[in-house]
Amino acid sequence: MTALSATDQEHPVRRDKYLKQLLDGHRHGAYALPDSIVEAWELANRAAVQKPSGKPPRSEAEVWEQLLAEDVEAFHKGAPAPDPAAVLAERRGAEQRFVVNEKMRISRTARLEHELVDLVAAEKDTIIIHSLRPSLAEVVEELAQVVRILPEDATEATCLRGTDRVRRSWLKAEAISARYGALRGGWRALKPQPGLDEHGEFAELRNLNAPDIWPQPQHRNVVQASQPPWPQEPTLRLLWLQRRGGEFWLPLDHERDAAYRKHYADRLEDQERNHAAAQQWRAVFA
Repeated sequence: MTALSATDQEHPVRRDKYLKQLLDGHRHGAYALPDSIVEAWELANRAAVQKPSGKPPRSEAEVWEQLLAEDVEAFHKGAPAPDPAAVLAERRGAEQRFVVNEKMRISRTARLEHELVDLVAAEKDTIIIHSLRPSLAEVVEELAQVVRILPEDATEATCLRGTDRVRRSWLKAEAISARYGALRGGWRALKPQPGLDEHGEFAELRNLNAPDIWPQPQHRNVVQASQPPWPQEPTLRLLWLQRRGGEFWLPLDHERDAAYRKHYADRLEDQERNHAAAQQWRAVFA
């Protein structure tokens, strides 16, 4: 039997939703996962679609009923009856073999799925650096091209009614936006840890705080605007961020934490100083 390609086969029902999201990005061509991940994916999928080896044996009650019917018929004819002990022993042996084989098949499937999950977790940084980031670079380059063509007040309706060049550029922008969404989904599927960046200021852009984008308050007692300034529609949002110099990135955990520490160095220094002072006062009155 020819093995099904991992990119052609549907996901097993029990597959983790984050893993599905990561693999779907590869399947739809948004990025290319490392060969080691694809090979483990192939194995897990092949195991998941394997059927039981043969049919399960009939129940003991069914076999007993058949034995009884044959025994009565033999009794009528005065012929030798079948050996019930031998027949039942054979059935029980077949049942045991079937149960063991099924247990092995199910356990194999679970083990290969766990190995895939563990491999993805172990290769998290490699996937970001060598799979997601090269695709992001392509997206940003293509985005810069369409931004030079589309008017700043572009909408889907106006672009589709515009010149052929504008219309094609809008359709290209929609495709770029879809791919970008898959890239961000793949990054999130790797379960990035925010560290100090609890509000996600450095999750998507290096420079969210730039004056032309969305400056964040430097102090904790300043209320942050809850509504971002960009459009909600994904394609328009991407165009808006590109026009204002948004520096898109897919950070590793330590890079994101370092970006937060650098931007909020003064705030963090104040917090550490206040914490040290509080510790000293506690020691005085202990």
